[in-house]
Amino acid sequence: MDQVIDANNIHGWLQEQVARSEFKLAYGITELLSVEPKFIDNLTDVFMKAGKSLKGSISAINASLAYKTISDSLLDGMPCDHSNQVLETGEESVTWKRVSCVHSQYWEKVGGKVEIYYQLRDEFIQGCLYDTNLLYEKIDEATSRIRRK
Repeated sequence: MDQVIDANNIHGWLQEQVARSEFKLAYGITELLSVEPKFIDNLTDVFMKAGKSLKGSISAINASLAYKTISDSLLDGMPCDHSNQVLETGEESVTWKRVSCVHSQYWEKVGGKVEIYYQLRDEFIQGCLYDTNLLYEKIDEATSRIRRK
């Protein structure tokens, strides 16, 4: 680990890794869709399947634990970015709002549309909750909810 992580600047090192991951995702998807826009269907399938692979951790838990499991697996910048704010939480329902978009800068750099990221992210979350007693809802562009069916 000492050879990989800059122990004198852990926060800076981690921020660089986050930026690299975000940029690679934005670049790869934008380039793929520039070659063939119809690949969006394939990408939504991939993200749905990725979510389903996490589903085993979620199938028998409540909304609050599902939200934590899902948000722990998504990359929303550094914890200090506070990009999401939980508005309401409980076993039956969790509602949260995106207060800042930490992803758009990477998509803009590559000429992509951050809306595609959020479309794929929604598919991932749907996959996580597939065939569970929980439902994912978009309340508006920035506000979402996981609730018991």
